[in-house]
Amino acid sequence: MSTKFEEKALLVGYANPEAVPEAVAELLQAGGYNGSDLEAAGTAVPGFIRVDRPKTTDGYDWFLALYFVTPNGEICLAIPWAQDWEKEDGTSLDRLPALYLKGDVGAWEMAGMLGAFILALEGILAAQRLAAEEAETNLPKLMN
Repeated sequence: MSTKFEEKALLVGYANPEAVPEAVAELLQAGGYNGSDLEAAGTAVPGFIRVDRPKTTDGYDWFLALYFVTPNGEICLAIPWAQDWEKEDGTSLDRLPALYLKGDVGAWEMAGMLGAFILALEGILAAQRLAAEEAETNLPKLMN
């Protein structure tokens, strides 16, 4: 992963990108999720409007972007591909995630959306881990 934030990766119709808070970056760097998990977490957040795979002006095709409407505008959370197989920086993300804003979105709106997203994704991943543990525990019982 490149830990450098790509300031010139513009998304047409949105303001310049902003780095996501460290807690969001760390959760996404940890991995263990897929596109369906990200979309499910996004749909659990109030204001979710759509998901797509945008291309920014630097030519990068993002893995997934989640869009949210707020009282003052729109937020796009762009999530990169995880294709750095060597994990030179300890993660497989190609680059840092980014936030793109449209309108007059306040810091409190971004914080609320990101907090709800983190909680939703952590809940989804925790439920998956629990289900996997239960399946592993119950497998010997089924085989008897």
